[in-house]
Amino acid sequence: MPAIVHVIGSLMVDRFVRVSQLPRAGETVAAQSVQIFPGGKGANQAVAAARCGATVRMCGRTGADGRFIVDALQAAGVETVGIRTDDAVSGMAIVTITD
Repeated sequence: MPAIVHVIGSLMVDRFVRVSQLPRAGETVAAQSVQIFPGGKGANQAVAAARCGATVRMCGRTGADGRFIVDALQAAGVETVGIRTDDAVSGMAIVTITD
């Protein structure tokens, strides 16, 4: 019988921004590309546990723009009935990648 894991945690929008170099103070650097992924520590832990064969139930909150996060969790086999959506914008992490 697989373990049942309840995850209570963050559901975030991860934005990966590629730039040629990190900006110096007062400098503007244009992004070469921007990619958006589902993320958040809780969401990442839920997916990892599901990949290990556990039955996973996720509890958390996302903004109205976070439907793709819930969809990704469901595609990974995570139960999402404990996720609430409100009218706010989802939390966001920005990861800057240089060449």
